[in-house]
Amino acid sequence: MKRKLALIFLPLFFIGLTVELVEDWWSNRGNNLYNNSHWVIGKDTGKFLFYTYQFMFAPLEQNSAQLNSYMGHQEILWHKPETETRRLQKLSFSLRTGSRAYMWVPLRKDGQRLIAFRFSYRDNFPSGFFSFDANGALIDHQAFNAPMPVTGKDVEQRVEIELNNKQWQVMLDGQPMGSFPDPHYKNGFFGFRGSGFLRQFNSVDSVRIDWIENGKVITENDAFKSPVTKLKEWQYIVCFSILLCVLRLFRTRALGQFLQPAQAGTYTLVDAALPPFILLSVTQGLPWPNLAELGFALLLLEVVSFSVFAYLLNKGGEREQPRSKEAIVFIVLTALIATTGLIRHGDWAGRRQYTPAAASKESFPNAFIPSPPPVPAASPLEVHEPFNVHYGKPFSSNDQAFNAQEIKLRFTVPENTTFDIGLQQQSFYTKGDPDGELLPLQRRLFRVSTRKGITSGMAMQTGRPPEPFVPFKGKIHSGEPNELRILSTEKGMEFTLNGTPNALLRGIKPLGYGELMLMTYEEPVTVHKLSVEHRSGASEQKHLLAMGGLLGMPLLMLIASLLFRAIGRSSIRLILAGAVAIGFPLTAYFLAILFIDPIRLSLMATSRLTLQGWLIVSALWAMLYWLPLHRKRSKILALPGNIILLLVIAGIGLVIWDQFLPAEHPLKSKFRKQNTRPGEMILSEGSDVPWYANNRRIASNLFIWRQQWEGRWIPIQKKAGQLRAFVLGGSQAWGSGAQSSRDTFAGMLHQRAQAERL
Repeated sequence: MKRKLALIFLPLFFIGLTVELVEDWWSNRGNNLYNNSHWVIGKDTGKFLFYTYQFMFAPLEQNSAQLNSYMGHQEILWHKPETETRRLQKLSFSLRTGSRAYMWVPLRKDGQRLIAFRFSYRDNFPSGFFSFDANGALIDHQAFNAPMPVTGKDVEQRVEIELNNKQWQVMLDGQPMGSFPDPHYKNGFFGFRGSGFLRQFNSVDSVRIDWIENGKVITENDAFKSPVTKLKEWQYIVCFSILLCVLRLFRTRALGQFLQPAQAGTYTLVDAALPPFILLSVTQGLPWPNLAELGFALLLLEVVSFSVFAYLLNKGGEREQPRSKEAIVFIVLTALIATTGLIRHGDWAGRRQYTPAAASKESFPNAFIPSPPPVPAASPLEVHEPFNVHYGKPFSSNDQAFNAQEIKLRFTVPENTTFDIGLQQQSFYTKGDPDGELLPLQRRLFRVSTRKGITSGMAMQTGRPPEPFVPFKGKIHSGEPNELRILSTEKGMEFTLNGTPNALLRGIKPLGYGELMLMTYEEPVTVHKLSVEHRSGASEQKHLLAMGGLLGMPLLMLIASLLFRAIGRSSIRLILAGAVAIGFPLTAYFLAILFIDPIRLSLMATSRLTLQGWLIVSALWAMLYWLPLHRKRSKILALPGNIILLLVIAGIGLVIWDQFLPAEHPLKSKFRKQNTRPGEMILSEGSDVPWYANNRRIASNLFIWRQQWEGRWIPIQKKAGQLRAFVLGGSQAWGSGAQSSRDTFAGMLHQRAQAERL
C-alpha cells in the first residue's frame, strides 16, 4: 500500500517541481522589451535601424533598459499615448548616465513634433528643455536653472517631472532644476532615448507614470522585470510538465523490463522518488542561470537513472526473457512527437540561430512606430550613362530607399583598387544638437578588390568595419567590364559574378529600407550600367532535412547500434533499450517546442539552443545504458565507453558554444572556413600589411562616414575672401581613434576659425 501511495504521490511532486522549473525557463524567454508589452520603438527617420530589433528582443538585465546597448541611440516610447481624455500628469524614474553619455526624455512626441528634456554632463550637449516643430526643426531651447549635480560613476539619480499650473517642473534627486511652459499642442508619446558615447552606461529603471483620465488619477509602473506568466501560458506549462513526467515514467518502466522483477520495482520507485529532490536542489540550491536550469536538471536525472539501473543490473542480473512491448510503444510515441515538432517548426527547431531582425519585422509590426513611415522608392533606379565613382565622392541613391531588391551592375575596376557596394544603408540623426548625433552606419556590404591581401565577398555582419566576409565564386577582371547581380529577399541573399552563381546566404536578411551606395578607396571605378528594383520576398521555407543538432538522436542511435553490434553482438532488444534511453532527453525538447509559436521559438535564440544543447548531452550520457547490458557479451567495453565519454565532452563544448559565445564572436568566425575576417591575410607575405594600415586613402572612408556617406562637396574654385586650409599628415591627421571628423585637430581648428569669424 505504501509503495502504491508513493508511486502516486511522488509523480505529483515531480510534476509540481517540473512546473516551477519550466515556468522559470518560460518567463526568462519572455524577459525582453517586446514581451514586456509596455514599450514600443520610435524613430526619427523612416528607415529601420538593424540593431534596434536585437535591442528590443534582447534579455533585460539588472531590471533596467540599457539604451546605449546595441549600437546605442535606442529610443523606447510608452505604448499608450496621450489623448483628449488621458493626460500625463507626472513622470518619475531612476536614471544612470555616464559622463560621456546623456539621456533624452521625449515628453510629448507626435511624429517629428516633440518636446523633450535632456540630462547631460557634457558641455557641448547642454541639459534643458527642447521644443521642435512638425518638421523636426528646433523651436526653443531653455537651459536648466541649476547645474547638473556632480555624481560618481554610474550613480543612480531619481528624476521627477510634473505638470503644475501649465508648467512642467523638473526635480533631480530632490533638487529643483527649473520649470517650462506646457506647449499648445497636445497628444503624443513619452519615453526615453540614450545618446552620446556608445560605451557609456545609460539606463532607465523604476518608471512611475501618473495619468489624469476622465478626472481620475491612474498610476502605472514598470520595473523592467520579466512579465508575469499568463493563465493561458500556465496551461501550456502544466500540460508540458505532465507529459514530460509521464513520458519519463513510461521510459523507466520500459527499461525496468530488462531487470529482474524485484530490481525492476526498486528501480521504478527510486527513479520516481529521486527526481523531485534533484529538481529541488537545482531550482533552490544551485546558482545556475535560468537558461541552463531545465536542461541541466534533466541531465542530472539521466545520470542518477543510469547509476541506479547499472547497480541493480549488476546486483540481480538481466531478465532472461525481457519484454520489449513497452520499448516499442515508447519509440513509436517519441517518433510521433518528433515528427510533429519538425512539421510545426521546420528550420526553427534546428541548431540555426536566426537574428531577431529576420523574424520580428514582419511578425511584430506594432512593436515599432516609424515617423515618418518608411516609403520605398516609387520606381526602379536605372542609370544607363557611364559614370565614375571616386574616393571621397561616392554614388548614392539618395532618397530612394530599397529593402528586398535586385541590383544589376556593370563596372570596371582598375588594379589595386577596392570597390564597395553598400545595400540598404541606414543612418540616423538625433534632434537638438548642432550637427546631429551620428550613429555608425548599418548596411549590407559587398566588397570587390583587386588589391593583394584584401578580402572580397559579402560581409556577414553590419556596422563598421564589416565582418566577416563570405568569399564569392567568380573571377574579377581588372581593367575589363564585370557583371554583378545581387538579389536580396526575405529568403536571404544570393549573387552572381561574371556568370558564376553563388549559393543562397540564408543568414543575410534585408535590414529594412535604405539607400544604395557605391564607393571606392583607391582609383576611380567606372560604372557602365546600374539598375535597382524591388523584389517581393517570400517567407522562410521549412526544410525538414536542415535540422542540424536534432538529427543527433537518430545519428547517436545508429552509431551506438553499429558499434555494439560489431564488438558486442548486440541483439535487437538491447538496441531498443538503448534507443529508449537516448530518445527520452531529445523528445523532451520536441515536447517543449510544440507549445511555442515558431516565430517566438526563433526569438528565444540562446535560451532555445542552450536547452537543446543540454538535452543532447543527456542523450549522449544515456548511451552508457548499453555498457551494463553488454557486460557479458563483450570483453572490450572500455572502447565504446571511451568513445561515449569523448562524445559527452564534445556535447558539453556545444553547450558552452551556445551559452556563452555570441554569433559574432571571433572564435565562431575563426572556425567557419567559408568566412574571412577583415584585416586577415589570404595570401600572406612578409611585406604585406592589413588593408586598413596600407590604404593611403582610407581617410575618404572617414570623411564619408562623418557626412552620412554624402555631405557637402567642396568646389575646386575658391570664392574671394574665403580661407582654405589643407591638412597633411598620417594617422593623427586623418583622425585615427577620433569619434568623427569633427573631433580631429583639423575639425577643431575649423570650429575655432568659424567661432572667431562670428
